[in-house]
Parts: sequence; C-alpha cells; structure tokens
Amino acid sequence: MRKSIDFGRKFIDFIREITLDLEAVFLPSLEIYGLTMIQSRILFEIYLNQKITVGSLCHTIGSSSGNASIACKKLEKQGYINRIRDTADERVVNLQLTGAGRKTVKSIEQEFQEKYDPVLSNITEDDFHIIMLGMEKIKDIFIQLKNTQN
Repeated sequence: MRKSIDFGRKFIDFIREITLDLEAVFLPSLEIYGLTMIQSRILFEIYLNQKITVGSLCHTIGSSSGNASIACKKLEKQGYINRIRDTADERVVNLQLTGAGRKTVKSIEQEFQEKYDPVLSNITEDDFHIIMLGMEKIKDIFIQLKNTQN
C-alpha cells in the first residue's frame, strides 16, 4: 500500500516539475507566434503527418475532441491551418498547414535546434537510451494501472 502512495506522490510532483520546466523552456519561443503549448503540438503533428483528421489528432495528442476543435479554430483564425470537411463524410474534418503554418513550424524547429542542440548533444547515446527506456517503463506501468480499472 505504501509503495503505491509514494509512487503516486513522487510521480505527480515529477509531472508538475516537468510541466513547469517545459513551459519555461518552450513557451517564450512559442508566444512570439501567439501559440500555446497545445497549439504548437497540433502544428507539429500536422506538419509531420501532412494531412490528419481532427479525430486522429485527438488520439495522437491525448486530447478531447472539444479541446482540439477549439485549438484548431484558433489556429485557423491565426492563419496557420485550414480545416477542410471531407466531401465523402462531412463529420470528418481534415487539417492542413497553410504556407504561414509551415513557415512558422520550420522557424520554431530551427530556433529550438539552435538553442537546445548544444545542450542535448552532451547527452551520451547510452544515457539517451536509458532515458528512453525509463520513459517507456513509466508508460508500461500506467498501462498496467489503467488495466486494473476495467
């Protein structure tokens, strides 16, 4: 019993610290473009997938359809994406980057590489592998925990 309480408390503290650190590191660069963390994640997912539906995006970023739709509407108003209804099924909305959206993603990507590659290049391949294994292990633990809910 105690192990689960300790794990839960430490994990919640860890996530809070990581979230604050992510925002401190990335938000200043994103705010220049009027973007939030979730909006930038959406732009990068569309960039990587070229064309993606709102439903697929929700699954990929772990967001509700309502939250993703609101973020996408804002991105469309900012001129970063186009939302296009599927002609075969009007319930399906496809997302595509505009020229401004692609330019913005590339600018952010370049800025992040210039700023953060010097720090990240100091991580050895072994350490990187250990970090990746740790993240996968945490994910596996939470999959097991979710399975106990069923």
